[in-house]
Amino acid sequence: MPTTTVLQRFLSTLSLSAPPLPAPPAVATMDETTRAPHRASLLGIPPELRLHIYDCMSLWPGPEAGTQWIGAYCACRTLCREMQAHLPFEREIASNLERMRGQHEMGDAISFSPIFSLWSSCFLSGIILTIPIRHHDMYPTSVLQSVYELYLNHVMVKLQGTMGVDVLPPYGDLKSLDRQAFMGYVASGKVNCKRVTISIEYLANADGGREKFTDLDNFEGNIPYTLTIVQDSRGKQTEKSFFSPSRFRP
Repeated sequence: MPTTTVLQRFLSTLSLSAPPLPAPPAVATMDETTRAPHRASLLGIPPELRLHIYDCMSLWPGPEAGTQWIGAYCACRTLCREMQAHLPFEREIASNLERMRGQHEMGDAISFSPIFSLWSSCFLSGIILTIPIRHHDMYPTSVLQSVYELYLNHVMVKLQGTMGVDVLPPYGDLKSLDRQAFMGYVASGKVNCKRVTISIEYLANADGGREKFTDLDNFEGNIPYTLTIVQDSRGKQTEKSFFSPSRFRP
């Protein structure tokens, strides 16, 4: 048999069909290779729409709003600048402080001084609350509760009186500080701020007004607070400061 015939028969027994090759990978465009997967973002929408969203935001650290918008405010410089320019921070703070003052009959005698964060003149970090004390049972409870409920770094309560007159009986200092001034609110779960400092103004500002410091652990409710008692050289309690590392931290 000729060689060519044998070769033809051998080739006819082979299957010349091969499985299809996998399709070559699609060539990625420059845009797809350099861009992360698309995610919706506040900066990804037109500025006009962002302004409408800002209208629904508030940086007042109240229990209703909490701190839900602080993340957006601190996210980047662009959002920070836009929110500062668009939101009425000063008017909102003033109106809320006035509302809290009006909750008590002696509200006209109470003064509020806002403390702003070092990194932002629009972010409320604390409040100085000055209260004239005439009797030991005249704490403006409704005002104190409104302030303690705020998500603040520091609340300073200054009890304003005169030495020997209109001070807290029976010792004339903070030894007789009633638990309703602070710990009662802790036990009922109405404190969101991180630090509360209560002082008698004339004692704390006097010479030798802060010489002895004593730390005590206070546990009421589910919130641990460390109580720091400050005394002067005569043993007068001029200041009490309550601090909890587990509370709000901006």
